[in-house]
Amino acid sequence: MDKLGQRLRADAAAIDATVPAALRQRVDTARQTTLPVSPREHAPRRTGWLPGLASVVTGLAAVVLLVVWSGRDNAVEPPAVADTPAWQPQMSREIALRVEPAALTKPLQKELDALRADVEKARESIERDLRDSF
Repeated sequence: MDKLGQRLRADAAAIDATVPAALRQRVDTARQTTLPVSPREHAPRRTGWLPGLASVVTGLAAVVLLVVWSGRDNAVEPPAVADTPAWQPQMSREIALRVEPAALTKPLQKELDALRADVEKARESIERDLRDSF
């Protein structure tokens, strides 16, 4: 992480950002015309026994409700399904399938070899990047 931090600091130091004068003037004008925001005063917090008691009563009611509901028999029978006939094929005769292997021509073979080489280069590049990153 130290190496990454150093690279980030070096990149941040290399950033040269300037704000045009027209934009600076617009921002300053907008800041002067807006009303200043004052922090909101919070109402005094009322502490007492009533909020605590309400919380305890709510918790006890939830526990009682869970105990009551867990004791009930919630088993639901699945709906009855009508008997369906077994599947029968719609066609009675089989269709003959003629399969022949594709013969690659020379240009297609070259393209396939080029694609394999590109995939291998990409794999090596990714492995190199991962080694450098971690």
